[in-house]
Amino acid sequence: MLTFTAPGNDWRCGTAAKYDLFTSSKPITQATLAQATPIPVTTAPAPAGTLQTITIPASANKGYLALRAEDAAGNIGPVQVRGATSDTTAHAPQMRPGSAAATAVGPGLALLVVAVQRRARRRRRLL
Repeated sequence: MLTFTAPGNDWRCGTAAKYDLFTSSKPITQATLAQATPIPVTTAPAPAGTLQTITIPASANKGYLALRAEDAAGNIGPVQVRGATSDTTAHAPQMRPGSAAATAVGPGLALLVVAVQRRARRRRRLL
């Protein structure tokens, strides 16, 4: 499972339209996102600031996970590498109005990259 704080559609307000989830055996960046394997997400985005969980089948997790939020207009958040607060918990970065990332892709959207070391029962972050 991946637990995270839901980003908003408009800075820290509203709700994203959808999430895209990716996995890879190597670190995921904006430049390498196209090589990552998509994982279908059936979980609907929650309002900004809500703690949200997405269940990821163990067979689909290659070790690194990236979660991308998209708004209704198709604006997609940039890759933001953040450490996890626990083995599988991450928080969306706070974007300030007028910041380069907020201006370029729409305020409040984010892509989280979390590294998870595969183990039988326990997972450990690599970031």
